[in-house]
Formats: sequence, C-alpha cells, structure tokens
Amino acid sequence: MSEQTLVNKLKQRGHWKVTINPTEYTENRFDFAELKATIEKCSVRLRGWDYPHIDHQNTYNRSGYIESYCEFGYHIEYWRLYRSGKFIHLFGMREDGREDSVVVDRFRWYAGRETRPQDLRGLSILSSIYSLTEIFEFGIRMGKHGVLNSGAHIAVELYGLRNRMLYFEEVGRDLRRAYICLDDYKKLEAEFGSPAQLIETGHAFAMNWFIEIAQQFQWDSPPKGILTEEQKKFLERRI
Repeated sequence: MSEQTLVNKLKQRGHWKVTINPTEYTENRFDFAELKATIEKCSVRLRGWDYPHIDHQNTYNRSGYIESYCEFGYHIEYWRLYRSGKFIHLFGMREDGREDSVVVDRFRWYAGRETRPQDLRGLSILSSIYSLTEIFEFGIRMGKHGVLNSGAHIAVELYGLRNRMLYFEEVGRDLRRAYICLDDYKKLEAEFGSPAQLIETGHAFAMNWFIEIAQQFQWDSPPKGILTEEQKKFLERRI
C-alpha cells in the first residue's frame, strides 16, 4: 500500500493530527541520519505500541523529510519529520478499528429508551489521556535532544468527533450518563517559549487538553485529580 492510499484510508475514520514546530525555522538543519536518530531517541514506549510508531519496512527518505507509515490491526498512522525539525503525525482513532458493541451497550445502559445515534462511536477516556500524554512526552524528549531549542508550537486536531461517546473500557467504571460530542472537529494549540517550559509543563498541558476535549462532550466537570493519577500511573508504566 502506498503512503497516499494509507493516508486516504486513515482520513475515512476518526483521526488525530499532531504538529510540533520549532518556533524558529531553519531549512535543512538536520541530515537524514540525524532525523532517524532523533526519532529513535525520542520515541515514547509506555504501552504496547510506540509513539510515533517506527515501521522500519516503511520508513523512507523523501525530499526534505523522512516518513514512516503502517497499518497493523486497529493501528493506522503516518508521520513525517522534516529536516527543519517540524513533526507531523496522523493516526486513526483506535476505537474505530475495534468492535463497537461495548459503546452500544454502555449507551443502552446510560440512556435507556433514548434513541441511539445511528453512527454512534466511542472515544476511550484513558486511551485519549494516554495519547495526549505520549504526544507531549515526545515533544519533551525533542526538547531535551536539541530539536526545539528555540521553543515549540504544538497543535492537536481531532476529526470525526460528532456522535462519539466518552467511555471507560473497564466494565467496572461507570459514567452514569451518555456524554456525546455534537461537533465533528476540535483543535488545541499552545506555544512554549523554551524547552524548559515544555519540559516543566507538558504533562499538565496534556491533562488540561483532555479536560477541554471532555467538556466538548458535555462532561463539564471531569474528576481531574483521579484522571491525573491515571496519567501518573501511565508515565510510571503501572498500567
């Protein structure tokens, strides 16, 4: 499968787009060997799938950047790291590659006789926190390894949110109502003036961004303390 075919397929499902930009642009700042070394050093491995995933059979030097892409099970993603240090990553929502019966069953439990949206899909609470944490941890590591010396602009975009419902994958965790998003798109972005600022505040930004996403789903007051503890367990590899 070509990279363009994969990207087109990826965009047919709900997906995330991540952009990490050095605040000062320098063309051809890194050579290809340095780009590959940067990805290896900065890749985040906190669960059974690395962020970003490095598929060595589908990693190529292109004009001004390296790219990598893969489709494996419910994982589908594509990323580029430019010679300027700019990073762009597209990855499909894992929930769309899985059986949706859990979400349907939760909706029936929460909503009773309320009509279920025909295209109801889910967004896992903990998986979303983990993804945001991985994104910022990757940015932190880029800062530590000299890619973001001038500071960084980080943006996360979510596509295909309409009629998604927040849920915990664990059966014993219950939200007691259906929290559903009515908008299709959400963008979050932040500027960091230095690597030190990103290193110091990045994980907190990840959690705050999840809270903002949850509020788009009508969940006005998520238990931030409990969710921050889940994030801490993830970072400490205790999940």
